[in-house]
Amino acid sequence: MPPFRFPLERVLEHRAVQLAAEKLKLQELRKDLAGMVEELEQVRVERASARRLVEEPGHGTGSDLKALAAYLLRCKKKEREILGRQQELGRRIGHQLDCVLKARQNHHLLEKLRQRRLEQWTYESNRETERVASEAYLARWVRQ
Repeated sequence: MPPFRFPLERVLEHRAVQLAAEKLKLQELRKDLAGMVEELEQVRVERASARRLVEEPGHGTGSDLKALAAYLLRCKKKEREILGRQQELGRRIGHQLDCVLKARQNHHLLEKLRQRRLEQWTYESNRETERVASEAYLARWVRQ
């Protein structure tokens, strides 16, 4: 009997590569999100530090306080911008999760098909081996 050969092996390999690529994209998006969380935390720390300076009496002149107030406004604006980017990235991560799940399903379906075909081939191979062995036994028994 010929060795097992799955006719869709190349498609299965392609699906495995697609799944790995989709997982990599998701990993990159999550890495970007972690960077944004860090950036947001840094802006919040800087803003809190600047706010403490403003609240302490006797620090700086009117122009210093005006500059600090402008800085606080920029920090708040930057914080809102980062939060907006995080929301957009969250949507992209959700979409990418869907892509990963779809790629995983496509790969899994072909894996199951391959497994069924291998089981069928093994069954047929075992039947063929058993048939040949019984024929050989009968041929030997008839000669005696």
